Amino acid sequence: MDLYDIFPEFSIIWLLLTTIVALISGFVSSWLYYIFIKRKELEETKKLELEQSKKERIASEIIRWANPIHRSVQGLHYRLNNILNQAGYVALKGGFSHSQWSIRYEYFMNSTLFFFAQYFATIEMLEEELNIEIFHSHEEKDEFYMAIINVGKSLSKYPPGYACNGQDTQIFSLQQRAMGEVMVRKEGNQKRCMNYVEFLEAMKKPNFLEFFLPLKNLLDGIDRDNPDHNCRWQRLLKLHEQLIQLNSICEKKLSISTAD
Repeated sequence: MDLYDIFPEFSIIWLLLTTIVALISGFVSSWLYYIFIKRKELEETKKLELEQSKKERIASEIIRWANPIHRSVQGLHYRLNNILNQAGYVALKGGFSHSQWSIRYEYFMNSTLFFFAQYFATIEMLEEELNIEIFHSHEEKDEFYMAIINVGKSLSKYPPGYACNGQDTQIFSLQQRAMGEVMVRKEGNQKRCMNYVEFLEAMKKPNFLEFFLPLKNLLDGIDRDNPDHNCRWQRLLKLHEQLIQLNSICEKKLSISTAD
């Protein structure tokens, strides 16, 4: 005796049994399809979406920082190059004037202080807010931040690590940081660096100017040919060297264009 004898083919019980078997079979087939095929497809799709989202975040972060870094590093680099290699240092002497050169001491000193301050402010914001996802490895991140540290050390380190003559002037790390902090302006949840007009207005206030006195002492009256200024001159040379290295890393890691 078999099932056909117990449950006639067209009986209600038979129909129920076949329906139940069909439902179970369909459920098992759907479950197996999801486990072995669909879930894998969904996981791959999710992985691709996460990778694309990460690429978009990194691209956005690079765009966010590229211009500020480019402007501040290049601005200070060009000014130091002008001072050190194009005799611009003569305009850092009080009372300087030239019959065929419109630059005066006040402009050259204030604009040089601004290039330094703009750099310090950008680094201050960058160290607080930069998303480390833009780096492919810890080695890349460490190289970038070490270059920043080396720029700061070129101004603060004592002994400087090279022989020199005359009075030296250091700008310590907290003094560098303070100049950066007073340059930062908050607008809602966003931060920005003070522009040149705002800087000139702020410099009229003694409490603001005070933050820049150590830097001004380093620059004021510096003379390449004066033996008594040799230590200050070499400190600027070292700073320029480290800044060139940082600029190179910025262009490589953050894809910063060097076009004017």
